[in-house]
Amino acid sequence: TKNTKFKTKVEYEKNIKKQLLKDKKVKAASAEKQEIFSQILEESKIKKYPDKELKAAYNSMISTYKELAKKNDTSYENYLKNNLGMDKATFEKQANTAAKNTVRQELVLHALAEKYKIKITDSEYNDYLDKLLKDAGYTRSQYEKASGMKIEKYAEQNNLFDTMLYERVMDKVLKDSIAK
Repeated sequence: TKNTKFKTKVEYEKNIKKQLLKDKKVKAASAEKQEIFSQILEESKIKKYPDKELKAAYNSMISTYKELAKKNDTSYENYLKNNLGMDKATFEKQANTAAKNTVRQELVLHALAEKYKIKITDSEYNDYLDKLLKDAGYTRSQYEKASGMKIEKYAEQNNLFDTMLYERVMDKVLKDSIAK
């Protein structure tokens, strides 16, 4: 307790228990959201997949593995064979399926957002990115210096907008399912 903000050991232990309980509740809610979202995905019918989004998701996966191969100083084909145990044709077939699943999730997520009239403003999104940085112990400039990219680029590459949207939408879906 000497190096903490707590005056007594009991106070410190009480805070730890409170934090663990909070973490447990967050994990339980997260698992429940994932389960509900999976059910919604399963029951959703997609009339037509947009070609542009499918291509983008597919190309993103392929370029990720090509970059990994480059970083590991090997060819794309060798990287796939040695790390995933598959040839290029098999991997690219799986990447195609994965791209379809990604786009499916995005379409369903955005349809739910529209149904619940959930919109995220630029200001809210920037606050979300700032909070993520703060939680990781960075300012925007520290992050840029450490990673070599702006947080917005990282956020775009990792689809953090949809992550934020997912949380908002699933909070609403969860609230609705409990209310019924």
